[in-house]
Amino acid sequence: MDQDIELDTLGYYLPRFLRLHLHTQEPIDNLNIFVQEEQHRRLFSTFLHEYVHFLQDISTPFGIIRSFLFIDSLKDIIHPVRNSEHAEFEVPVLFNDAFNTLSNLRLQELYAGDDDVEINRIIYRYYELEHAPATDRDGNQYQVAQYRVHYLDTEDRVEKSFLFGTRCIKEYMAHAIQSRYYPEVQHPDIPYVIAELICQVEYPVIANDPMLVVALCDVALHATNPPQLFFRTLERMRDQQFIPENYGQVYEFSFRDLQLEGNGRSFHPHEFYDEVVRLILMQYDDALQSPIFEPNRQWLHHLFTSMRTLRLELPHFMLYLVGENGMLNKDFEWVSRILGTPFLSNDAGGYGFIPPETINPEGIMPYQLMAVAEVYHALKGKTSCSLHEFCSHRPDQDITNHHCLNAPWERANEPSICPFAQLWITWGLQGKIPARRTN
Repeated sequence: MDQDIELDTLGYYLPRFLRLHLHTQEPIDNLNIFVQEEQHRRLFSTFLHEYVHFLQDISTPFGIIRSFLFIDSLKDIIHPVRNSEHAEFEVPVLFNDAFNTLSNLRLQELYAGDDDVEINRIIYRYYELEHAPATDRDGNQYQVAQYRVHYLDTEDRVEKSFLFGTRCIKEYMAHAIQSRYYPEVQHPDIPYVIAELICQVEYPVIANDPMLVVALCDVALHATNPPQLFFRTLERMRDQQFIPENYGQVYEFSFRDLQLEGNGRSFHPHEFYDEVVRLILMQYDDALQSPIFEPNRQWLHHLFTSMRTLRLELPHFMLYLVGENGMLNKDFEWVSRILGTPFLSNDAGGYGFIPPETINPEGIMPYQLMAVAEVYHALKGKTSCSLHEFCSHRPDQDITNHHCLNAPWERANEPSICPFAQLWITWGLQGKIPARRTN
């Protein structure tokens, strides 16, 4: 969970924490320059790639569920520390599974497949269904569907296989949309292109238009087990010889008669989406209860409720971000105005944020979710705060001191508190001191 980063050569996106980083020294407080100037086209294509990951994070049930489960895991380790009568607590704090954390982490690993595999060029052969064992917190065992993809590695001419997972689905979407804007972009076949290579063999009708494959991947992210829905939907398309006349029909076909499981009941995809949005907003409201976080809560509510409306009105909106001519469509401008951006950063220590047009930006701290990550890391044994660089370069003032790099929890005992300390206090950890485990 700690290493869950959507990586690209020139940037990365941090799921759940709404941070988009570009590997550049160029200022990022005015993205219009990247769009208008041709020499920045490649850099903006990287922004677009990572922005797709941002959209996946807040507009698909799979992305939203990951955020929900992270907050559950945070609650799991905070609960015993907060309720202990002792000031010191041992780190790393272990999961006590009060929120079914261990079982959910195991499922996320199974859905991810072999997410560390990167192969430049391959020839796809075939796939096969496998089942992996899983156990819930009550000790009940069940089987989880996984899909093994067989291929020829064209560089060493060796037949190989790997477990196709969620990274392949997410990266293909980002790659295909980026490639439409900047065709010169090159990515390894695994994980960036394998979804299309599978479709080329299994059902070429879909592979004739990369945006149809993007639609299939987008549909797959509406399930808790995206690889399973990807292959099941592809099989249904092939078996029924489905030939879509437009992108919307991919969603209509895929969601027809589909039932998704969650919270012990079955949902239609639209109902499931509503349910996960309701749950994530409850999580954020619970986690960010202090009045100082009210602007952030309003921002998060706006993001998720706006995406819910957008998904209902135009479920295939991501397919129209870039036109066939390689130019940004009005749909991109429309979406970016509704949502703004996540927290932006670059290699020069620069930061930026574009708020949604329709909400009051005063008081929004988009970097606060990064502080959530830092609290989690502190509970797992880290003794420094990664926000130090940002906090030392804030436009208003440098708010750092020596505690930031060796004991950030001590900031909660000072008159002027930082983003880390605000959360440490809000979650009832003021006065608590991590101590490294001795056994």
